[in-house]
Amino acid sequence: MPLLTIADLSQPPEVVTPYIQRARTLSGMYLQHLATSQTDTHKYDVSIWGGSTRSKGIHASEISKCMRQIVYCIMGTERRPPVQEANVNMLMRFSLGTAVHSLLQHDFHRLAEKSGGQLRFKDEIRIGPKLGGPAQLWNIRSSADGIFTFMGPDGQPELRVGLEIKTMSPDDYADLKSPQNDHMEQATVYMATLDLPLLWFLYYNKGNSNFTESSPPWLIQFDAARWNNDLEIRFARCTHMAQIGELPDRTEGFYCKWCHFAHTCSPTSIRPRAGTPFRLSSGMRRA
Repeated sequence: MPLLTIADLSQPPEVVTPYIQRARTLSGMYLQHLATSQTDTHKYDVSIWGGSTRSKGIHASEISKCMRQIVYCIMGTERRPPVQEANVNMLMRFSLGTAVHSLLQHDFHRLAEKSGGQLRFKDEIRIGPKLGGPAQLWNIRSSADGIFTFMGPDGQPELRVGLEIKTMSPDDYADLKSPQNDHMEQATVYMATLDLPLLWFLYYNKGNSNFTESSPPWLIQFDAARWNNDLEIRFARCTHMAQIGELPDRTEGFYCKWCHFAHTCSPTSIRPRAGTPFRLSSGMRRA
């Protein structure tokens, strides 16, 4: 039996384990592809989208830090650029992260094309109510980085593995021991809505181009307890609050500076003092 859906994880270990071992080969396949494709000429495109373009509904990347943000998303509250300061250095970091995503996705398409039909790859998988299931129930609107599909000798799909790419600074990468909790929650939403049994967290070090291999703890199985006992309960509560027009308490942090709902929420941590002008911050240190 194949390992294509979450339900397939309930098969006996002797059935599931060989597929997990096969999924673990992804990072090695990628390294081999890079080593044998040095003379290939190719190009890739990068699209950078602003946060103000998001649709009304729950977004996987906005479910962990502050419940009020989730309620604003469900309500369809207007999004605006951050209210405090434009940190140009941070914006450049975001753009670089987006470029790395595009590069890796492009590489995985090339890897699939050269696999002789053994591997398929699809990127930027759209998630929305039309999928049915959890996406329809909670009006989840997101986009997953990618899905690998391993094909069998008969040309039929045998194994599906999601892909979640995260770029990190060298210092943050050095401290990384396992996927971060908010990233796990985000990935669980992708897995639940796309019915993915496995997912590879590819953390990419922007300093030296090291990345995490497709093996535990970076290769994860769908966590039903996290989905059923935490995330769905959170979504239910936030949906109810949005329906009755009630807001949960703020959970303030540094991320408030980048929240597109800060103009409405007005968190105390970023309220400008009277007479304080708008600042344009580079965030860069002088040599």
